[in-house]
Amino acid sequence: MFNTRKIASVSLSVIGMVSLFLLPLLVTPVSAVSTLLSLNKPATASSIQQNSATYDPGHVTDGNMSTRWASVPGIDPQWIYVDLQNSANIDRVVINWWTNYAVAYEIQVSNDATNWTSIYSTTTGDGATDDLTLAGTGRYVRMYGTVRNNTGNSGRYSIYEMSIYGTAGPTPTTPPTNTPGGPTPTPVSGAVLWDDFTYTSNTDPNMAAVHLTLRDAVNEGPGIPGSTWSPNNISFLVDPNNSSNRLVQLQSTTGGTGATTSEAEIYYPIKFHQGTYATRIYFNDTPTSGADGDHLVTTYFSICVPCWTMQNDPNYRENDFEYLPNGGWGATGPRMYFTTWETYQDSPRWKATNASNNLAASYAGWHTLVMTVCCDVATGHVKYYIDGALVADHSGIYYPEGVMSINYNLWFIDGTGATGTRVWQQQMDWTYFAKDVALTPAQVDTIVANYKASSVARLDTVPCDPTYSC
Repeated sequence: MFNTRKIASVSLSVIGMVSLFLLPLLVTPVSAVSTLLSLNKPATASSIQQNSATYDPGHVTDGNMSTRWASVPGIDPQWIYVDLQNSANIDRVVINWWTNYAVAYEIQVSNDATNWTSIYSTTTGDGATDDLTLAGTGRYVRMYGTVRNNTGNSGRYSIYEMSIYGTAGPTPTTPPTNTPGGPTPTPVSGAVLWDDFTYTSNTDPNMAAVHLTLRDAVNEGPGIPGSTWSPNNISFLVDPNNSSNRLVQLQSTTGGTGATTSEAEIYYPIKFHQGTYATRIYFNDTPTSGADGDHLVTTYFSICVPCWTMQNDPNYRENDFEYLPNGGWGATGPRMYFTTWETYQDSPRWKATNASNNLAASYAGWHTLVMTVCCDVATGHVKYYIDGALVADHSGIYYPEGVMSINYNLWFIDGTGATGTRVWQQQMDWTYFAKDVALTPAQVDTIVANYKASSVARLDTVPCDPTYSC
């Protein structure tokens, strides 16, 4: 009994003394073990090479080192992100690169796939395998590449696996932003406008998502004085050549006077400057009904109307594609004009300060128009392309100084050339803008194909300009 009590007493004393040293350890939580979080999680990329399943973004999380994601060639920046589907504390990212890799890139995290925080960056990447120790919290983890090792036209970003490790974190308070029609598969710029014109009518409330406006005015230029611009002249219809596709149609009518003339225009806000502008548009050489011969202008253009506040205002800017099926302005038709404006005066006599080229040829039918405004006011160029061919290149004082709207309209220069009531139409399939990047027409084709394949109806991440309302 004595020995037992002594041993017990000594044991308790020892335990008491040891507990004093262990107390700080006992009250500190044991760290959770970092695990692979990204396996088989969904991934989204800025672009996909050749719009092919072979290069699908999901290959970076499939655990298979024989499959890979690849971006379209020749474009910076590009990105790919993994949706972990819950917020997590990220402590390690391992990237297994293909032979085309990022020399300069960042690892970024986000809880909404819109606002990103950089947690790692390098300008000296050498490919192979990057095993990165870092720290950040988010649901989405993105590789954002800005410089490729192969900077030529064939160079791209390509990854076998992007493995993300960490521990479960708090549930994000901001839900992810869902793009109508699906994820965003193709933007190659930090800000884009995409509109597939999938609206049901000219009063569809979804137009507000991209700030699309249907012009409604009386006795405003250009064209015949006294004319009306009416939203009723704009309709959305099923593509007769593809029942799963929709188009927007502008229709303008004239009897030769302002009172008998009703025209159509649609436009996006004044917030677009440097970057790539593109559209697919249908031109007509003859009216839908009535006699032919009108001096008609079918357009796709960017402009800053309120920037012209006085004669020869140096702040004015406008970049035009204008198709005249029957000529006009002293020229015979059909004729396509490419014009980049510095300014103009309308009194006491008309004076235009612009660079302008034109082609005397018929452009009846569908065409893809691309315009690049790149990349600074001092040395930049405005280049115009039709169906992949460069048709005009303007620079110097004609380069636009600031933001513009994106517009389409259909209007009559005058009421001459025909008699009776005449009805004309133009149609558009889609519109696209990528901020601060000059894309080739082939790259635009790939981007649009990806949007179409993913059924993305509309997207607008171009910020509003503080001077002009959206």
